[in-house]
Amino acid sequence: MWAARIAHLVKAHEAGWVEAAAVRNMFEQACQVAGRAIQTGADVWAAYRKFEEVTDCEQSTYEFIAFVERQLAIPMVGSEQVMEELERHAAAEQSSTGRPPAYLHRVRKLHAEVLSRRYAREQYETMVATATAPAEVEKRWLKYLNFERRS
Repeated sequence: MWAARIAHLVKAHEAGWVEAAAVRNMFEQACQVAGRAIQTGADVWAAYRKFEEVTDCEQSTYEFIAFVERQLAIPMVGSEQVMEELERHAAAEQSSTGRPPAYLHRVRKLHAEVLSRRYAREQYETMVATATAPAEVEKRWLKYLNFERRS
């Protein structure tokens, strides 16, 4: 559902029917809902970043880092690629300044913590996905819910 809504609004913006602010608002909503899904959340964030790159060519390094840090704070599949991109960005920044960027240590630490949380949740995601009988699905979801309440 969110993928279709995103595609529709981006095309409407490209046609000049919708302002960029309306598309950003929709992306923010999508990131709060679908962007938190462990398996598919990265797709929402990638679409948002692509939109921003096309729309806001003058995006500052600070805005880029803040955006990436928001994404990396959520446990999801694909965060390693986002971190690799940030590492490349930091390496380019370091080559021009001669020192590592101040944000790099903080974001590395955040990503390591989030990866740990993701790995803990992935076992529950798999457990729910492999259940076949409705009663078993419900039982596994309840286990997952109890885990979330404790963490």
